[in-house]
Parts: sequence; structure tokens; C-alpha cells
Amino acid sequence: MTNSEPDDRGFLNQVLALVEEQTVSLEQLKQEQERCHKKISNYQQAIQWVVQISFTLIASATITAVTTAGFKK
Repeated sequence: MTNSEPDDRGFLNQVLALVEEQTVSLEQLKQEQERCHKKISNYQQAIQWVVQISFTLIASATITAVTTAGFKK
């Protein structure tokens, strides 16, 4: 039993080191995923603003055209 203990400890230390590496990698992936979600959310909000501005400009142009045509008659 004493002959295999150093080998077992070495193996366990290797396993623990690998688990630690994987834990760090998972944390990094979680942080990257959160950053991506924030970017997507920001892009989505920006697109909504662009759509709203576009509709507002179209509505304003339509009202202006109708009003101008009404005054010309």
C-alpha cells in the first residue's frame, strides 16, 4: 500500500489540476457568453430605435406631403 500511495497522490493531483483548469475555462466561457448576450441586447435596442426613427420620418414626410398638397389646391 505504501508503494502505490505516491502514485495515487500524483494521479489525484493531476486530476485535481485538470478539474481546476476546466473550472477556470468554464468561468471564462460564462463571462464571454454574458458579454455576447449584452452585445446582442444592445444591438436589438439599437435596431428598435432605428425602426422607430424610420417610421417617424416616413410619417412626417407623408404628413408634410399631404399638407403641402392640401395647401396648393
